[in-house]
Amino acid sequence: MIKNLLLLPAVLLAAPNNPSNLLLTPSINSVSISWSDNSDDETGFKIFRNERFIAVVNENITSFTDENLTKNTTYNYTVKASDDAYYNNILFAHGYKGSVESWDIFTAFIVDNQKEWNVYRYSVGEEDSISVRATQLAQYINGETNIADNSLVTLAHSMGGLDLRYIVSQGHKNQEDKTDIFYKASKKIHNIYTLATPHKGINDVGIDDATDDMTVPQMKIFNESNPYSIFNIENRAIPLLAFRFACDDERTSDGSGSESDDGNDGLLKVKTQIFNGAPHTQTVFSGKHTDDTLCLGSYEHEKEQTDILQSILADEPHYFDQQDIVFFEDAGCEGDESGVFSSTYKAGGINCSSDDGCENDEISSVMLFPGIKKTTLIELYSDSSDDGSDDWVVIDIAAATLTKPLCISSFETELSGEVSARGITMQFHQISGGGSGLDGKVSFVKVYE
Repeated sequence: MIKNLLLLPAVLLAAPNNPSNLLLTPSINSVSISWSDNSDDETGFKIFRNERFIAVVNENITSFTDENLTKNTTYNYTVKASDDAYYNNILFAHGYKGSVESWDIFTAFIVDNQKEWNVYRYSVGEEDSISVRATQLAQYINGETNIADNSLVTLAHSMGGLDLRYIVSQGHKNQEDKTDIFYKASKKIHNIYTLATPHKGINDVGIDDATDDMTVPQMKIFNESNPYSIFNIENRAIPLLAFRFACDDERTSDGSGSESDDGNDGLLKVKTQIFNGAPHTQTVFSGKHTDDTLCLGSYEHEKEQTDILQSILADEPHYFDQQDIVFFEDAGCEGDESGVFSSTYKAGGINCSSDDGCENDEISSVMLFPGIKKTTLIELYSDSSDDGSDDWVVIDIAAATLTKPLCISSFETELSGEVSARGITMQFHQISGGGSGLDGKVSFVKVYE
């Protein structure tokens, strides 16, 4: 047990209203801390051990456990309600054949203009698998003892984004083991930004060992095993936002919709830079994957510094989209993606025989992701005329709340119990005279409230 543990009342500071009733409960190598929340306008509560900031919890949370402590040691604790930004560490993680120097223009800007931020840079092994690189990165994060829990903003380029995804996914899965390196690193991470990351995989493989686990089929398995819905540690969500790049293509959005995703950054297609179920910027930033990638024009670091880095440091909101309705060619949400939609911004009808939103006669099932708007209706027609006289199916999300991706395996039969138990309903219609239903022959899709 911890001996001679000095339990002091919290030192309470000014507005927002201070917490009270600080209670410290020691165990073998940890201390559980709880308090009363007396304010309704805090952004979080900062926790200090021996006058050093060690962690922050979100607003309305009134407990924290300080772990991995040393026996026979005295610890003093302070809890402060806060109304300011409670993270001040930023990590730049580069991917394949990158180096810490790749971030020079970003880090120089922070050093010159944002002196309160602490900057960390890391380049993982260029020829290693995702799991090996992620292990290296987690060890680096854990080795920086001055990074408090929930205080690290991470900005990752290319493969570095996959490494961070692996860390927080494994951290979530292993959080019962408080010594797990992924769990400990995940606790430090406040959020994740990815830049030109191949979330859906790459087609050009065989470059070297680093790409062997990043083919499109392998990334589909990786995404299903590590969905965005599990990006949380001890009930604290870890947000991810994917920034997308394309050569000489500066598409912006005011929230009403985004352009076609056929562009590329000289290496990756824009649509592969999207992680289904997670937010991505509606803006597609002009720039190439790296400064030696085949793209016309120059590599606009300065513009990225203004449009991306400054907004991240200032915690400014971005217009974002979220592909939370994904159709598949085969039943059971197998096979190739045949259409992707957002319940927020992609309302309206899509003719699959002529528009880019879906593939004609190649839709047999649909995956619904957490975050889908509860009032969403999805209508499917077997004829591109959308006149209601052909075979159709209507899926009503109603008031369903999803905590993990959910597959509607077929449009030909009643919903499974797993689906209907979540409050989702489906109606389907076959025209008289021996109609065969949709049978994978969807030619028109409507998604609307």
